[in-house]
Amino acid sequence: MFPSLVPLPFESHFPVGTPEVALDFIKHLLQYNPKQRPGAIDALTHPFFSELRLTRVELPGNQGVVPLEMYNWTQEEYNA
Repeated sequence: MFPSLVPLPFESHFPVGTPEVALDFIKHLLQYNPKQRPGAIDALTHPFFSELRLTRVELPGNQGVVPLEMYNWTQEEYNA
Protein backbone atom coordinates (compact mmCIF):
# COMPACT_ATOMS: atom_id res chain seq x y z
CA MET A 1 0.00 0.00 0.00
CA PHE A 2 1.25 3.50 -0.84
CA PRO A 3 1.71 6.05 1.91
CA SER A 4 -0.72 8.93 2.08
CA LEU A 5 0.93 12.03 0.62
CA VAL A 6 -0.23 15.57 1.01
CA PRO A 7 0.45 17.65 -2.12
CA LEU A 8 2.25 20.94 -1.71
CA PRO A 9 0.83 24.09 -3.26
CA PHE A 10 2.36 24.82 -6.65
CA GLU A 11 3.67 28.19 -5.46
CA SER A 12 5.72 26.57 -2.67
CA HIS A 13 8.20 25.27 -5.25
CA PHE A 14 9.33 28.81 -6.12
CA PRO A 15 11.14 31.50 -4.13
CA VAL A 16 9.05 33.85 -2.02
CA GLY A 17 8.24 36.93 -4.06
CA THR A 18 8.05 35.16 -7.42
CA PRO A 19 5.71 37.38 -9.46
CA GLU A 20 2.17 36.02 -9.87
CA VAL A 21 2.38 36.59 -13.64
CA ALA A 22 5.43 34.28 -13.76
CA LEU A 23 3.62 31.56 -11.81
CA ASP A 24 0.60 31.91 -14.08
CA PHE A 25 2.82 31.59 -17.16
CA ILE A 26 4.45 28.42 -15.83
CA LYS A 27 1.04 26.93 -15.00
CA HIS A 28 -0.05 27.85 -18.52
CA LEU A 29 2.89 25.88 -19.98
CA LEU A 30 2.74 22.88 -17.65
CA GLN A 31 -0.48 21.32 -18.85
CA TYR A 32 -0.72 17.54 -18.50
CA ASN A 33 -2.71 17.20 -21.71
CA PRO A 34 -0.43 18.18 -24.64
CA LYS A 35 -3.41 19.50 -26.60
CA GLN A 36 -4.02 22.07 -23.87
CA ARG A 37 -0.44 23.37 -23.92
CA PRO A 38 0.09 26.66 -25.76
CA GLY A 39 2.12 26.82 -28.94
CA ALA A 40 5.14 29.10 -29.15
CA ILE A 41 3.21 32.09 -30.51
CA ASP A 42 0.41 31.68 -27.95
CA ALA A 43 2.98 31.43 -25.17
CA LEU A 44 4.59 34.70 -26.29
CA THR A 45 1.26 36.50 -26.07
CA HIS A 46 1.01 35.75 -22.33
CA PRO A 47 1.13 38.84 -20.06
CA PHE A 48 4.49 37.59 -18.72
CA PHE A 49 6.02 39.04 -21.90
CA SER A 50 4.07 42.33 -21.86
CA GLU A 51 7.15 44.33 -20.93
CA LEU A 52 8.82 43.24 -24.16
CA ARG A 53 5.99 44.79 -26.15
CA LEU A 54 6.62 48.25 -24.72
CA THR A 55 7.99 50.81 -27.15
CA ARG A 56 11.51 50.96 -25.68
CA VAL A 57 12.77 48.03 -23.66
CA GLU A 58 16.50 48.10 -23.03
CA LEU A 59 18.26 44.76 -23.34
CA PRO A 60 20.74 43.90 -20.57
CA GLY A 61 24.43 44.58 -21.05
CA ASN A 62 24.06 47.64 -23.32
CA GLN A 63 22.85 45.47 -26.20
CA GLY A 64 20.35 48.08 -27.37
CA VAL A 65 16.58 47.87 -27.45
CA VAL A 66 14.20 45.04 -28.34
CA PRO A 67 13.21 45.48 -32.00
CA LEU A 68 9.42 45.78 -32.27
CA GLU A 69 9.55 44.02 -35.65
CA MET A 70 9.96 40.74 -33.78
CA TYR A 71 6.23 40.95 -32.97
CA ASN A 72 5.09 41.43 -36.57
CA TRP A 73 4.16 37.78 -37.04
CA THR A 74 2.81 36.48 -40.31
CA GLN A 75 -0.44 34.54 -40.54
CA GLU A 76 1.64 31.44 -41.31
CA GLU A 77 3.50 31.89 -38.01
CA TYR A 78 0.20 32.26 -36.13
CA ASN A 79 -1.10 29.08 -37.76
CA ALA A 80 2.00 27.02 -36.88
